[in-house]
Amino acid sequence: MVRTCVMLAALFFIFNVTVLHADDSASPAAKRELAAALKKMAGDDLMLRGSVAEEDPPSPKLGVGGRIVSVAVVSGSMPPYEGKLEVWRNTGGETTIMSRSRLPGFGVYDDGSRTLSTITFEGTPFAVSQTGSEIAQLLDLAKLQKIVSRADEISATRADGKTVYRCSLSSRLLRVTDTGAASMYAPKVLRIESAFTLNENGDVVAIEFSVVRNDPIDDIMRSGGSSTKIQKIEGLDGLPKRMQEQIRKAMKAQAVENTEKEGKPKDGKPKEGKTTVYRFEPIDDVSKEIRDFAARMRKMAEG
Repeated sequence: MVRTCVMLAALFFIFNVTVLHADDSASPAAKRELAAALKKMAGDDLMLRGSVAEEDPPSPKLGVGGRIVSVAVVSGSMPPYEGKLEVWRNTGGETTIMSRSRLPGFGVYDDGSRTLSTITFEGTPFAVSQTGSEIAQLLDLAKLQKIVSRADEISATRADGKTVYRCSLSSRLLRVTDTGAASMYAPKVLRIESAFTLNENGDVVAIEFSVVRNDPIDDIMRSGGSSTKIQKIEGLDGLPKRMQEQIRKAMKAQAVENTEKEGKPKDGKPKEGKTTVYRFEPIDDVSKEIRDFAARMRKMAEG
């Protein structure tokens, strides 16, 4: 027993890892450190490079004969953008987001009163409204400072001269921007997990947001699809025919499973769908391409 304790203490000293929880006396210090780092970051132009990706939920274990039915439903029936991107928010309040690739590619410019966007694609188009809107809201550093200061719990893990602060954010941080029939069946945000990495000087060197959404088909089924007979759903007629067929087929398949007592959550909690993961790292300067794009959009907005 003594030998085990000595070995654990030695490992703890070697790797220099510290975890702080909300009920520890150091938790207020963790909040202050992270809030100060975000305030420091907000004092100048925000220049980041990063990526956005969609991750599938963990596959559940099913019994004999169990099946998984998954249908992606997004606004306008278009898939979201996935790939590398660049973000520039200047001290004048302009936010510009641009993909690192030209094809497929996109650009979003927001001066605080107007939002302009462009996309280039070959074949199937993709949606950029969600990506641009969510990035702009997630990187609202002033709002993040307030949220961090009031957070119920923040964990801080220190290793190799860096500290990673992890905090759960309210889903209300992201406002719903899409409206209409399609938005009724779009995945809703369940929660947001964040991670901020600080160096020894207290500077933010990495940011990650994981936006966890629900399974829209499961949500529809909870609203009354408990039998193999599919009732008419208000707003479905306003969707593209292909999406209507996807929803009807998925509902019918899920309804069969429900009657067989398979795949229906019993705890009353919403079923998790896809997670959108945003990763960013600060850079010393943005590219000429994003500056040129911002200049063109600024001129268009003023004209």
